[in-house]
Amino acid sequence: MKRGVLTFLITGLSLLGFSQSATRIWQTTGLTFPHGFNPFEADNSIFFNAFHPNKGFQLFQLKGDRLIQVSSFKQKLGKKDDPENIQGAQTSHYAWFNNQLYFFVAGKGVTSGIYSYSFGKPKLIYECQSMSNGYLIGKTLSTQVRVIENDSTRFHHIIIDNYLKVRRYKLDQINICSDLVMSNGKNYGVLNGNLGELVVSEQRVDFYSVLLENPLMGYFHSLKSLKDGLAFMCYLEGQPHVGTIDHSSIVRTYEFTDRLMGRNLHCQPKNDETATAAYFVLHDQENTTLMELKVGVIPREIGDVPEQSDITGSTLLKKQMVLSMSNGYESNLYQINGRDLVEQEIRYIDHPNRVTQLNGNLVYLAKENNQEFIFTSDPLLPPKVETSNFTIFDFYASGREVGMVNAKSQNKRGRLHYNIISGNDGDVFKVNPSTGVITIDNARNLRRNKKPSYTVRVEVSERNKGSSVATVNFTVNEGRPFNHTNLRETLMFFPDFSRPNTLTSTKLPDGETVLVYDINFNMVDLLFVENGVIKLPSYPPGMYILNVRNKENLYQKIELQ
Repeated sequence: MKRGVLTFLITGLSLLGFSQSATRIWQTTGLTFPHGFNPFEADNSIFFNAFHPNKGFQLFQLKGDRLIQVSSFKQKLGKKDDPENIQGAQTSHYAWFNNQLYFFVAGKGVTSGIYSYSFGKPKLIYECQSMSNGYLIGKTLSTQVRVIENDSTRFHHIIIDNYLKVRRYKLDQINICSDLVMSNGKNYGVLNGNLGELVVSEQRVDFYSVLLENPLMGYFHSLKSLKDGLAFMCYLEGQPHVGTIDHSSIVRTYEFTDRLMGRNLHCQPKNDETATAAYFVLHDQENTTLMELKVGVIPREIGDVPEQSDITGSTLLKKQMVLSMSNGYESNLYQINGRDLVEQEIRYIDHPNRVTQLNGNLVYLAKENNQEFIFTSDPLLPPKVETSNFTIFDFYASGREVGMVNAKSQNKRGRLHYNIISGNDGDVFKVNPSTGVITIDNARNLRRNKKPSYTVRVEVSERNKGSSVATVNFTVNEGRPFNHTNLRETLMFFPDFSRPNTLTSTKLPDGETVLVYDINFNMVDLLFVENGVIKLPSYPPGMYILNVRNKENLYQKIELQ
């Protein structure tokens, strides 16, 4: 694979036009992150654990321009104790439910367990030594925990309702489930490496392994709930796989022979089932590639990133994924735009990492003078583009409109400029630089090329914001033009033999829309009545259906011979 990452070169021009300046969040100055910066987005704020020089590890909330200390865990320190390792407490396993934050706390001298927080001090909900990697969130919040009772280890499945009431179910197993997620009303988890469904009844909790075609499938992890189903990672006979389960319980897996896979799947948003895709990386001897996984679809390559990089953070910004990638030596922020990867170029700081967002601004950990701080910046938002697909005929004449680039500005009063950069063999197509409308520019080459399809890539740029590349696919159908003598009229529309390739109607007002379909009800064209006439473009011979939307008795077929 060739490197496909779109980057903006750091030149004098790009620094002025296509990069952004970072601003240190001064309220967080003095905090350090010995165990990493792992932010959690909720309630228009960011929650994270950090080490305070006087208070030890604490949970903080960054909301607007305020920094709030959520927790106040304290211990008495001896002279030989290392305060960085034991003072305060580590928090993790965050969830936002019923307008409250839930999290797990562990630390020396601290009552470990699940806590809640809302407009005040944290409250201990359930004391435990460890918990599952995830929650099940529906009308209640539930997870699995390990507890110590009478000097022995027990496992419980607990359910927390809106009033913080806890129901407990003892589990008759030797471990707790990890990677708990809910998808399409079903609860999934991983128990001892096996993927299964959890069914909670009044008396017990059952685990039913998901049936797979290959019984050797195992070592499941990184379950993610998507809009159309469930995504996961696993290993089969030492080879990495990713897979999905759709809402019909159909399991699909995809193998990557002789390659290594990143640690986890990443997707946004969190805590619900509206994410459409999950992302991961693949490593081979030469490249590291960012991949996209959707339910029931073969994973696609997005682009190459620095070798041995892995995803360290993700956020959804204006319906586009922003990822932080790091390989231990360098880290960068990337935005997924259409089918490409765009690097977020940031000035004056080094190693932006662990990306999240706050009120529409990027927030991340970065180094300034070799010291780590939390920074924020306005995101670089080049035009948002999507892939478009159109069908054309090989006999289309020059000047005919055949499609439009699917792009829009993400900035107020943004003006876009369009330019074809590849795929336009023989200069068949032309794009309007201001509107993005694509027309046939060289009809002769369209016929001579005899290509079944074109993949045209169009650069969409916006001043001071950058550029994106949109993909426009054209499928070419064969046919031959016709003239008015080949037209057989029926019922309502009548050929006007004084004006070639036209139909007249006495019932349709000017401006009325006429939809044209082929015999299989595939839409072919959209026409308009003008002066009581609709003009037919050149179609190949066959049966066609003319239909006027929301009108009765205005539906008929015409035959072009």
